[in-house]
Amino acid sequence: MPYHLKTAAYFKQHFDEVLKLLPVVLEVQSETAIHQMRVEIKKLHALVKLLDKTEPKSDIKEKFIPVRRLFKRMGAIREIQLEINKLKDLSSDNLQEIPSLNEKLEKRKSKISRPSEKWEKQIQSSFQEFIHFDFSLKIKLLQDYFRKLMITANNLMLQENFHEARKNIKSVLYLKALLREPEQESMGIDFSYLNELQEKIGNWNDLLNSSLRKTQKKENLVLETNFQELHDLLKKEAQYFLNLAYPKS
Repeated sequence: MPYHLKTAAYFKQHFDEVLKLLPVVLEVQSETAIHQMRVEIKKLHALVKLLDKTEPKSDIKEKFIPVRRLFKRMGAIREIQLEINKLKDLSSDNLQEIPSLNEKLEKRKSKISRPSEKWEKQIQSSFQEFIHFDFSLKIKLLQDYFRKLMITANNLMLQENFHEARKNIKSVLYLKALLREPEQESMGIDFSYLNELQEKIGNWNDLLNSSLRKTQKKENLVLETNFQELHDLLKKEAQYFLNLAYPKS
């Protein structure tokens, strides 16, 4: 009998992590908790996107909307937290900008903390829905899906749309957890390479979105230099992406 992948255990594992982090995120919005919870939601979303294609009669995408909404609110908070961290890492000349960012940060935090009971109820309700989404997936289906994601990522890399390429790469890295180790090896994908690449793109994206990179302060110009060096490196890597992702093909 062929080995089929089941989705309920994956959903339960990552929703359990979300529920553990939820009180900290709602009460204090700590940077670490927000980052960890967003990663767990991304892992859930990767499977939701796949099942939305393979199970078109299900309403799984709609059921996930409250979780995605919280994810976006947390993203708005994390964006400012990262910017404040960059300011602190640069010279003291930048510290005068922190008060205004802190004010903006508190406003965004309030959009999570004030309706905390609402968020908790919605996420708990989503959890109860998702632990019953126990679909079977054939390994061949997942292999084909990975290949499509990699081809899409390759095209996006060549277009220098590195951020969107990273989303496809990370979906592959998240969903490989559905597979046992022998099945992971049978995919023919260099997952270690993909992880290293997505980290490079993550660093590139942080620099791309940093308002500090565009300032004319001498101390901040190093960010622009770092960005350009990383951008050029990713352009070169795009030329060999599929060969490096599938080294045995």
